[in-house]
Amino acid sequence: MWDMIWEVCGFTPYERGAMELLKISKDKWALKFIKKRVATHTHAKRKREELSNIFLP
Repeated sequence: MWDMIWEVCGFTPYERGAMELLKISKDKWALKFIKKRVATHTHAKRKREELSNIFLP
């Protein structure tokens, strides 16, 4: 379902910023960046995994 939502609406600004960090292999910085915005470590780890799976074929 999220795939369809992302196709229609796009990503939020913080998700786009995190994806840029993931593109250049800055996983640790991406986690810190996301954690600042979603407030919990567990949610940040889950979001980082979701965004990194987008780049996999």
